[in-house]
Amino acid sequence: MPAGCPSLPLPVSAAFHSPLVADAREPFAAALAEVPFAEARIPVFSNTSAAVYPSAASASRDLLASHLAKPVDFIAEIRAMHAAGATTFLEVGPGRVLTRNGTLDLATVLCRLAALGHTVNLAKWEIAPPAAPTGKPAFTVPISGANVRTSKPAPRPAIAAKPAPVPAPVPAVALLPTPVTPTPLPPDLAASPPRALPSPPSPPQFRPQFRLWLRSPLP
Repeated sequence: MPAGCPSLPLPVSAAFHSPLVADAREPFAAALAEVPFAEARIPVFSNTSAAVYPSAASASRDLLASHLAKPVDFIAEIRAMHAAGATTFLEVGPGRVLTRNGTLDLATVLCRLAALGHTVNLAKWEIAPPAAPTGKPAFTVPISGANVRTSKPAPRPAIAAKPAPVPAPVPAVALLPTPVTPTPLPPDLAASPPRALPSPPSPPQFRPQFRLWLRSPLP
């Protein structure tokens, strides 16, 4: 590749268009033998031979099967198509191999084709997407070796109920009276001698005449 030529790595799954996949030619040819080939309505160029595919179906199948393991001569193909009258070239690849944003890139390409004067039919672009289902979605369970059983498992043994825990006895605690510390007297009161307390007054005496009146007989 010449120095300074831009390149883009393509994320492909195998080394196509090289001798590394030559063993796949025969199985691919056998699969193509079951596919009907109709007569082309427009010229279809091969980027292996850089020429139009032959009109015979058998020759087209053979060229297409060999194309799997042969290199691509893309420049010669573009020159042959330009010589045949093609002036606008649009490359389309599978998935996102050649694009970054599929919807945005497609809209940009359609706008550029219309600006170049080509007829662009946008009828399918305006078709509304199908309505989302309104019912309750089904419950999906992934099937794997962890949740698939070929035989009914044996019943599990019954688990005995655990006895209720017995509370531990609480030791008795004797309640002792809280000792009371006497409050010391002030120094002046502690040095003075004790004073005698006054005797309590004697109970009142009944009058004698009242006693005599109670003892005298009634008239």
